[in-house]
Amino acid sequence: MPFVFLRYLQPTHYFRLFSKAGVSVFPKVTKLPDIIIIINQLQEDAGYVSEHARDYDMSWQAVQKGYIGTAETYAEFKPLPVVDEYRFIRKNFHAAWVFYVLLLRLFSFHHPIRELQAWIRTRGVARAAIGSPSIAYPDCALPLDSVINWKKHVVWVEYKDRKNVAQKVFEFHNALTEKEFIDLQHTNRKLWEEKLALGKFFKSLQNVIQ
Repeated sequence: MPFVFLRYLQPTHYFRLFSKAGVSVFPKVTKLPDIIIIINQLQEDAGYVSEHARDYDMSWQAVQKGYIGTAETYAEFKPLPVVDEYRFIRKNFHAAWVFYVLLLRLFSFHHPIRELQAWIRTRGVARAAIGSPSIAYPDCALPLDSVINWKKHVVWVEYKDRKNVAQKVFEFHNALTEKEFIDLQHTNRKLWEEKLALGKFFKSLQNVIQ
């Protein structure tokens, strides 16, 4: 894991595992594709002492926000200053869990002065909503988009309007009458049954490929 303190809070987390190739799931920030689109949705934290910690934090954000891709990932993680470890868990976990980690560290004979100084130094760090908003993929194709006009079935929000999603959803529903909304539900249910249910999807996909 990019931050050692995660072993106290998420000891069985699936993302602690490395693949058979010996790499983690955490992407190297400098290797992320579509750098402008992706990085603009990740927040660099200049409060970290270590540059490695800043990069690891952004990599963690990418995974939490739903990053999917083939960018090069970390095969190893450098040791970080204790103060950066405390900063990270303060951003991502409740204060009670941060205190729990402090106690574990003190009772497991880590340097008490260094631990307390790092814990006190990071008291002003606010908890961040790391998983929101999710990373947007404006060029990602929807399933069977060559035969399904998705704009007739969903609330369609262009990437440039991503910051106004709530308004777009409101406008979409506000423009429908009660009957139109019910008809849309029936249409979408029919779409699911005929093209998207497990067996139907692969049959539809085969027809498209042929």
